[in-house]
Amino acid sequence: MATEDDIEWWEHADLGAMASEVAADVAFLLAQAVEGHGHAVIAVPPSAAMSPLVAALFRTAGPWKQVTVIPTHGELAAESAVAAQAAGARVAALDGAAIGSGPIDLALLEVAETGRVGGILPGPKLADALASPHPVQTTADGCRFLTGSALLGARALILSVQGAAQRAMLEDAIADGPGSRFPAGRLLAEADQAIDIHWCP
Repeated sequence: MATEDDIEWWEHADLGAMASEVAADVAFLLAQAVEGHGHAVIAVPPSAAMSPLVAALFRTAGPWKQVTVIPTHGELAAESAVAAQAAGARVAALDGAAIGSGPIDLALLEVAETGRVGGILPGPKLADALASPHPVQTTADGCRFLTGSALLGARALILSVQGAAQRAMLEDAIADGPGSRFPAGRLLAEADQAIDIHWCP
């Protein structure tokens, strides 16, 4: 179970600086995964707001031809999908077949001021979304998302946070631990991985 001591914050001047640093870290972790088992799976945020960061990943040298890219929820923004495919990565829809039989190697997670992390939302179905043994669930409006079990099974977690409000929420969520009302706090409280959080104003 992760504590505040297991979580490392990295601060950046702006989104561009954060994207460069995250991209280098991601490429290194995926190269390790490919070296270890010949292929890697990365889950990335699907939102258009995060596409500059995601696109920066695929401009960085990496073993992209051995990498499958899936969204953490919904569908990848077109810009992100084009960048991944141009680098040689395989882009797959979010389903059990895309994940395969092994764990995700790296989940790059976006958080929101509401406490949403990836596609896990606050509300009455939060406990099931976190604890479900199935790696993928579907919301009432048809949006697929990676569950807590899939994210906690990932070999590495990196969180992206932008703005003072998101940071304040996440700091409160982490401090509250497993009793947090925020999905981000509940998820991180259960994580066994060391966690990197990248923040920019």
